[in-house]
Amino acid sequence: MNRFFMVILVMFLGLNACKSKKSVVEEVIETESMEVFEIPSYIISNEEIDKADLLYNLKDSKIDNNFLVLEVQYGGGCVRPHVFELQTNGVVGQDGFMNFHLLHKTYNDQCKALLMETLPFDISNLMKLDSKVLKGIRLNNVVEIQF
Repeated sequence: MNRFFMVILVMFLGLNACKSKKSVVEEVIETESMEVFEIPSYIISNEEIDKADLLYNLKDSKIDNNFLVLEVQYGGGCVRPHVFELQTNGVVGQDGFMNFHLLHKTYNDQCKALLMETLPFDISNLMKLDSKVLKGIRLNNVVEIQF
């Protein structure tokens, strides 16, 4: 009887070991086989960025028809889909750029494949702002994308 419970416990732990933590539920819309993350008025946060959320390489970034299109590379392969979150504090700096951070919110993917993914984020609300001050987006305090 004890052995039976041990087998059940091992099976339960094994099935739950590869699940990822998701901190944000994002609405995903299919558009020509691309996933589009619609962010109503963006995710505004003043929290410090966790280093685990930055485990990816940003390969390319551009603005295309009211979408911020980011090409990322990351390790994994066991968990699908990986969740990415676009955060901002919503403040336009004196230089005219609004700071954004792209956070990789999928954890515990133990596979070692190197994956590439294109992430289009809807920024139409930001593009509609009637602001003479806003010049563009600064991503992860490094990449500047001008409008």
